[in-house]
Amino acid sequence: MPRVSIIAEDDSIVIDRIAKMADCTKLREAKISAVQWYGDHGEIEFERHHKSNETFHSLEEFQVLVDGAKPIPSPRPPTPQELDEMQNRFMLEYPDARKAWEERDAEVRRLHEEAMKRDPKWQEMQRMMRSANENEPPK
Repeated sequence: MPRVSIIAEDDSIVIDRIAKMADCTKLREAKISAVQWYGDHGEIEFERHHKSNETFHSLEEFQVLVDGAKPIPSPRPPTPQELDEMQNRFMLEYPDARKAWEERDAEVRRLHEEAMKRDPKWQEMQRMMRSANENEPPK
């Protein structure tokens, strides 16, 4: 027998660690907040614990929910406009959010320039560019 957890409030049902959805309206109407099935017995939990948990020994009463459970649909991906709005809200809330990346980029540029200055081909190219610029007529 599978392990089953039914959470009425959000219409969710977990069957052997796989989350699914089921219409739990009837459970909510009966003031049931959750049902736990352990394979050979189970417990019914009531809203706000207005009643003690009840033990039961057959999943038959809740089998229709288990059998009718459907996979949770994938969330709709945000539109480009929604992504822009999320980014803008985030940047307003955390104005220094880009600071770490800007510092990293500055360090990468510094290291690149330092490495290039040690390269004889780069040095020769710089000399040629300075020479060409000196020979250009003023604009």
